[in-house]
Amino acid sequence: MSRKAAGVGAPVNRARRAGPMKLYLVRHPEHGETTVNGHTKYEAVLVVARKWGTRWTKLAREAEFIELFDETMLPGEEAAENGT
Repeated sequence: MSRKAAGVGAPVNRARRAGPMKLYLVRHPEHGETTVNGHTKYEAVLVVARKWGTRWTKLAREAEFIELFDETMLPGEEAAENGT
């Protein structure tokens, strides 16, 4: 009987969804800068690690993550109804 290691074959992006979608600026001394989306910093780390082809743990330690924008900054439906 063969067994698979835990997580093998599971979807790659299974990070827990919490809070609004955010836009992060990611700066790293070796890889440069990029922007990525994620609900959490953890999601952003996973996305940028795939983009740059490196380990997420290394990026989590070495990169700077600056939150540029999140969905809560968008005007709500109430503002649209009031015409503002």
